Amino acid sequence: MRNLQEIIREYKEINEEIKVLEESKKKLRNELLEILGREFEGKVGNYVVKVNEMKRTVFDSKKIYEEITDVELLNKISKKLSYPVIRIKEL
Repeated sequence: MRNLQEIIREYKEINEEIKVLEESKKKLRNELLEILGREFEGKVGNYVVKVNEMKRTVFDSKKIYEEITDVELLNKISKKLSYPVIRIKEL
């Protein structure tokens, strides 16, 4: 079994690698959108590519809590989520 310090070190290294990969992914995405535009459907080599606008409605929870003062109603329409968060800071 590996020791805890080794696991934490590997966890942090992978997190850093993910950040670099996410930044590369973001740049490639922007490059694709620049070339293809916001609406595209077609075949590119061995790939079928489709780009379209996706829309969704989101609620501003801060404004909702400011405007609605009925706590029972807020509890009724809100959903509480719980999940573990790991924070690691190197000394």
